[in-house]
Amino acid sequence: MLFLQDSFQLDFTRHDVKGLARIGNERGYGILIHSTLALLPGNPATVLGLAHQLLWVRDGEPYKPQETRRQRTHLGERESQHCSGALEAIGRVPEGACWVSEGERESDSFAYWEKARALGWECLLRLAHPRCILYEDDSVGHLLDWARSLAPQSQHMMALRIRPDLAARTAMLSLAWAATRVLPPRNEPALLSHAPLAVWVLRVWGDNASGGEQPLEWLLLSTLPIESAEQARERADWYQHRWVIEQYHKAIKTGCGMEQ
Repeated sequence: MLFLQDSFQLDFTRHDVKGLARIGNERGYGILIHSTLALLPGNPATVLGLAHQLLWVRDGEPYKPQETRRQRTHLGERESQHCSGALEAIGRVPEGACWVSEGERESDSFAYWEKARALGWECLLRLAHPRCILYEDDSVGHLLDWARSLAPQSQHMMALRIRPDLAARTAMLSLAWAATRVLPPRNEPALLSHAPLAVWVLRVWGDNASGGEQPLEWLLLSTLPIESAEQARERADWYQHRWVIEQYHKAIKTGCGMEQ
């Protein structure tokens, strides 16, 4: 079973509402929502319902020009706690079940991966940060560079949905995967003593479909093993289901007109 996690914002800047906080470009005010949608993968997927939802507002003042990258990173890490908080609220995975928490770049958090595994959850997410990894000889490398250096191991024909800047199309994508060990982040002192986390990385990429379009590339991290082309294609198909929660959030904002 997949549990899709994602956050979005409701903008009430034009309304006289108390209790709002900064959103977006720091000039607007509203609330943020973190949703977890449960579904069974397939073609089509079967949506089971909303497993968890958190409404929240940011604390503190907007970003300042003198704010360091580390300070902004810590803010991102704090906000990523909503991912692990959702898993804690839903609960420990029942014996014999496989529950996979799927997320976007917000889920790229070492502490979140550890919390998920402690509760029996698996993770599938899109990588965002240039993390350090250990090679087989215990030398240190860089995760994103290493993932992009993997040679193609299989191909997968995938129907890609329409996007604001991309037409719907069917594309032949290349797949490459390998196991690695991710080191805890050096800018989180509380995690420095933690052991490296054994994960699998899957790169999914393809050429431009037509002039002007950006090549597709997904760099995915999985705590579930990826040891065959069949498993790699399955994980890529799982990640493609992300559009379901995006459509759910679009329905709230546009279909239901909640900001109005």
